[in-house]
Amino acid sequence: YDLFLDADKQYSCGYFPHGGESLEEAQTAKKRHITAKLKLDQPGLKVLDIGCGWGGLGLDLARDAKAEVLGITLSDDEVFVGLSTALDASDIRRRVGPVRFFSVDGGHRYDDVAHDIRLAAAALHPRGIVVADDFMNAQWPEVSFALVDWLRESDSPLCPFLATVSKLYLCARDDRAFYREHATRFLRGGGHRARETALFSESYLFSRAAMRDRLRYLVKERIVTRLPRRQVAVPA
Repeated sequence: YDLFLDADKQYSCGYFPHGGESLEEAQTAKKRHITAKLKLDQPGLKVLDIGCGWGGLGLDLARDAKAEVLGITLSDDEVFVGLSTALDASDIRRRVGPVRFFSVDGGHRYDDVAHDIRLAAAALHPRGIVVADDFMNAQWPEVSFALVDWLRESDSPLCPFLATVSKLYLCARDDRAFYREHATRFLRGGGHRARETALFSESYLFSRAAMRDRLRYLVKERIVTRLPRRQVAVPA
């Protein structure tokens, strides 16, 4: 594919408005032309791209038109190219700009998580947030090992400000007080309990589900699912 397609690997023909454009210029012109045709005149409009290929059009729509894009492909090769270990921060910034909310969730091996958290920190907006999933989840211990090792590094640019069950939220050190204050208001407003905890001298909030949520979980998961099912007679 790299031999005859552009950088975004667009399969369909490019748009040559003047006839002398290069392949890269023609494919860029095509994507801009499609964006204009879709009339994405306000941020947050939703786009479903069925047969999205390598995702170049969807990334441009998300970056330039601020659209919410869902791309669907059946090709294993096209999905594989999107693995985080194949990305670098400069590529993300080039395509979508600095990221305000970066979710680290996917590969649960130590090397994958170590790469992803560094990728998130490098691509993050100056006031952005990173949420790491499955932190302190006993089923995925390598996630916690990788995150803790990264936080122990003296030049780590982020610090935790909130942890919930299996999730760790991080931000720049200068923004910790700001996000802690807003997290505290949100949690207390929703009836959640929060307490102070620390990791390597980094103080942050820890919240568990409020009592009503815990009771709902208890009733649903611990009681209802254990009740004997009714036997339904099926006519022969």
